[in-house]
Amino acid sequence: MHELRPASLVSLIFASPRTPGPEIDHLNGQNSAVPLSRIAWIVTVAICVVAAILVLLNGYVGYFFVLLAVAGSAAVNLR
Repeated sequence: MHELRPASLVSLIFASPRTPGPEIDHLNGQNSAVPLSRIAWIVTVAICVVAAILVLLNGYVGYFFVLLAVAGSAAVNLR
């Protein structure tokens, strides 16, 4: 093992970042691959599915189907 001396630690902290290679050039822009509205609908569907499972485990079958219907309605917006 090699030990880190204070000088090498400082150089690690203040070293200039490497220039990105061609494999990560697409990461230089903003993260626009998934719009915020789509993320919101995905979170809504996930919350409804989790809630439906929890409700079903507690024996509320009717509410389970209602929550699945709400999740399905929210999932329509993901197309």
